[in-house]
Amino acid sequence: MDKIKAAGYSLETPVLITNHTDLKEIKNTNEAVVSNDVELIKVEF
Repeated sequence: MDKIKAAGYSLETPVLITNHTDLKEIKNTNEAVVSNDVELIKVEF
């Protein structure tokens, strides 16, 4: 990842939810930056 950042590329990854009509609720985090141990989104079916 360091080489990717050093080359000037972003490490941001879009998250697409394509079946949103099947879900009751989608809640996203209020955090500006998240790591792998932080809940990014919560989906309720």
